[in-house]
Amino acid sequence: MRVNILKGTYLEFKKMKKKKVLIIALLFTLVTIVWTMAVSNNFYSRGETSPSDMWLYGLTSIAQINALLSPIFLSITASKVSEIEHRGATLKILLTRQSRANLYASKFVYCEIVATLCTLVQFLGFIAVTYFSDFFEAVPVSLMIQSILAVIVVNTMLIAIFLLVCISIKNQVYGVGSGLLLGLLGIISMLFPRNIAMFIPSYYYMDLIPARMIMGAKRIIGFEVLPFDLTTTGIVIVFSLLLIVIGLMLFNRKEV
Repeated sequence: MRVNILKGTYLEFKKMKKKKVLIIALLFTLVTIVWTMAVSNNFYSRGETSPSDMWLYGLTSIAQINALLSPIFLSITASKVSEIEHRGATLKILLTRQSRANLYASKFVYCEIVATLCTLVQFLGFIAVTYFSDFFEAVPVSLMIQSILAVIVVNTMLIAIFLLVCISIKNQVYGVGSGLLLGLLGIISMLFPRNIAMFIPSYYYMDLIPARMIMGAKRIIGFEVLPFDLTTTGIVIVFSLLLIVIGLMLFNRKEV
């Protein structure tokens, strides 16, 4: 009996149970929540903003943290979900019940589910923690939804990149190394002009978020709310689909 994508994804969850991926995901999410609240509290305590701007500061902080840490987390996830196929005759055995396209899709869906759950917990956890703070006003629901969608879109692109690398190259150091590199480039991309930063995939965590810091000579002087960038989002989605197709093509050529 051939395994479909749903069954294949379920099997990926079973295989990853011993890899502690969900524990890594939980730690990553907790770090981002604690980090965001810490920098937000520090920023507010200096008296540099009003309560009405704190949500915008929180969203931009989450974007910066994601630009740094998400590539690392996603590359580790892609590496762990791919490494078993590089061992001995494992791939040959799996292909007796799954097509290559099905197997690749199952791994992608697994990574996507884990990343999306982390994103939801990250934002909902951030909202929950703010109830213990006195410097946040009512939750801007529309901005939160837009921000969550933006993170999911960028996650999808990075998953496509890392899965392509990890499934194609036996040495998983390259996959995790690419995550470390994109994390570093992501956080420093805010220093680059946009026409340069746009070539760094992790930069889009900050670019697609509907909030911007307005920088003065030495400090943040305000924030602005931006409309959801459908054009850039569409380009990122198309690029992600292209990467998925390329990854599948390379996987189809992989020897068993």
